[in-house]
Amino acid sequence: MKISIYGVRFSGRDEMIKYAQSGQPKEGLYVGIKEQRFPCFDIHDYVHENRYTCSLVFAFDKRELQQKLNMLEYPLMCKKEDLGPVIRWVRTGHCDGSMEIPQCKEIVIRQ
Repeated sequence: MKISIYGVRFSGRDEMIKYAQSGQPKEGLYVGIKEQRFPCFDIHDYVHENRYTCSLVFAFDKRELQQKLNMLEYPLMCKKEDLGPVIRWVRTGHCDGSMEIPQCKEIVIRQ
């Protein structure tokens, strides 16, 4: 699946993650990734819970990217429109689930 975000084409999730991990922009667009462990309420959860919510955010400069990554830490304290498009999925162990891609003008999907 090919995804264009703000007009920048990515071949899929793996390429977006690669750019997020490298810290380098693709055609001027920075990608940030945040993984948050599912909530744990007792020792059993901490031992057995291996699910993470993964989120990708996009920005045109490093400062804006860092602000968006910080907003993901406190999602109830930010407006959805301040984050721009966010692509999310649940990772269990080493298996990635289906991506939740918002329907918005900033994202175009091609098969």
